[in-house]
Amino acid sequence: MRIFRFAILCLGLALATTFSTSAFAQNMDKQTTVTKPKGDGPFPAVILLHWTSGVGAPERKWSKTLAANGYAAVILKSSRKIKGTTKDLDTFEPYVPHRVAELNAANVWVKQQSWSNGTVSVFGRSHGGWVVIDALKQGQRFHKAVASAPRCDGARGVSAKLRSATPLLIVSGSKDKVVPQAACADFAKRAGRKVSHAIYPSGHEVDLRSKAATSAIVQFLR
Repeated sequence: MRIFRFAILCLGLALATTFSTSAFAQNMDKQTTVTKPKGDGPFPAVILLHWTSGVGAPERKWSKTLAANGYAAVILKSSRKIKGTTKDLDTFEPYVPHRVAELNAANVWVKQQSWSNGTVSVFGRSHGGWVVIDALKQGQRFHKAVASAPRCDGARGVSAKLRSATPLLIVSGSKDKVVPQAACADFAKRAGRKVSHAIYPSGHEVDLRSKAATSAIVQFLR
């Protein structure tokens, strides 16, 4: 079983190099939901990446919060249903390269919109946070990046370097039983000054359950 999962993982990583940004860009109108602040704009934007369960109330709540703070919130729905189990996080790994390519296409697409001022940040929750970290490892650039309760000990390991100079904030819950926050602390330490790691007394939904975490994310994105 381990050998089979490793083979699937290698296939997923290999396919990551063949994903075309232009191919994903053709569907951005269908894959995105945009919430804009009041006014004419243009606005800075934040791309929101959902966790494994797909788009739900957390993304809609964050869209309102971000819009109230002057951002165009862009929810990016994955075109592929994410399958796997939290009992074995490696089962989620093959879906990461696909979402990284989608994020790259969304970054380009947002900058082309009339309501965008060209300043684009990204905020991923859980599996979406894992995608954010992998995107930065591959060199994607954003104004700011936030990963809430991500997996930091993925297949490429905590020692993998970030090729992007994008400032990254990782938010973890001290009571999180889904992903180990210790791995994120180690990753942030290795990555250096461009990565900040904050731990709050919360579970996996730290960005929603902790008012301090919510405030820190909003402040960081500025």
